[in-house]
Amino acid sequence: MKKYNSSTSSMRHVCLIDKKILSNNNKSIPINKITVFLGKKHSGRNNSGHITVFTKGKQHPRYYRYIDFKRCVNNIPGIIYSNQYDPNRSAFISLVFFKNGIVSYIISVQQLCIGDIIYSRKGIYLDEISYNKGDNSQLLYFPISSVIHNLELWPHKGSIYIRSAGTYGVILKKLFFLNKVLIELPSKNLFYASIFSKATLGIVSNPQHKNIILGKAGRKRWLGMKSNVRGVAMNPVDHPHGGGEGKRSADSFKKSPWGKILRWKNKRKIKLFDLV
Repeated sequence: MKKYNSSTSSMRHVCLIDKKILSNNNKSIPINKITVFLGKKHSGRNNSGHITVFTKGKQHPRYYRYIDFKRCVNNIPGIIYSNQYDPNRSAFISLVFFKNGIVSYIISVQQLCIGDIIYSRKGIYLDEISYNKGDNSQLLYFPISSVIHNLELWPHKGSIYIRSAGTYGVILKKLFFLNKVLIELPSKNLFYASIFSKATLGIVSNPQHKNIILGKAGRKRWLGMKSNVRGVAMNPVDHPHGGGEGKRSADSFKKSPWGKILRWKNKRKIKLFDLV
């Protein structure tokens, strides 16, 4: 973490990530074939100009780096060329050059340095060989109590779990008769995934992301986030909580901006993939 001198009131409590641990600018230039320029943002409005997504505003132009969440290059060594900052996610990313000439971005692993060799192994038990952090394989070949991230829900569909900064999961048990693996998620929930799903060894990089203090509202606007206006401060035409005399709202029940009652609603709509 990097703290700044309190030269102004907006810099007094600022605490940001020190990017000196990342590669220099020459190695961090986006590669055209695996990046795309996002261009102009619509700031949460539709083609009529009406706000359809709240708390979203205009942000600084950025490039989107295509991340290889499937790790398709199997049993071919890849070397870490650079560790870079990605404005589209909380974790850092790594640029990998494989021996067959393929170049791709992956989610960077904590303590994974430039020059390290990683593999996406297929059909090899990891407890029978020497393996490194950043190696990718199916859950079938991981030993129990392995620390993993980039977890797939369905085989060959790409990882969707445990991808944010500093997170990791733990393999607790294998159920071969069900083809399932019991995994503890970062939220301490237990989760059954397919035994043929892929995951990556190690902890996601940038664990200090949760300690960032932006210091001023303007820096948050640069990131595309806008302040959230309370419903009771709006007019009745804008929100069900709006109107009334003083701080008295028109309705006694808590509602969404579209008029749905939220008082007795279960916030968790879909349960995780539990089959036992």
